[in-house]
Amino acid sequence: MLLTEDNIRKFHREGYFVLEGAIPGKDVAGLRLECQKSLDTQVAMMERVGAETLGLSHKEKRYTLPCRHEECPFLQRFLFGNVMMEIVMSRVGDYAYLFLELFSLKWPRM
Repeated sequence: MLLTEDNIRKFHREGYFVLEGAIPGKDVAGLRLECQKSLDTQVAMMERVGAETLGLSHKEKRYTLPCRHEECPFLQRFLFGNVMMEIVMSRVGDYAYLFLELFSLKWPRM
């Protein structure tokens, strides 16, 4: 099991926990690639229409890139795969649903 009793206590106390190294390197690389593709698509769309903002995204400040798993087999496999299943089932139980999936990116402050 990926979760420890300390993770569970932290979740109950603070509302989150970090699982260092829980996602295999090949999956991290795949997530980075899909995130970059999604970012490139949104930046191109913003440039095409001359927008500084698009929904919650603000050019070169932050980007919110939603709903990609339906068009991306890698994301679909990752979100519904064994690693995520173990984490979610241990915290939520057998009846968990994907409500919202998105990448949130923030630019460093200059």
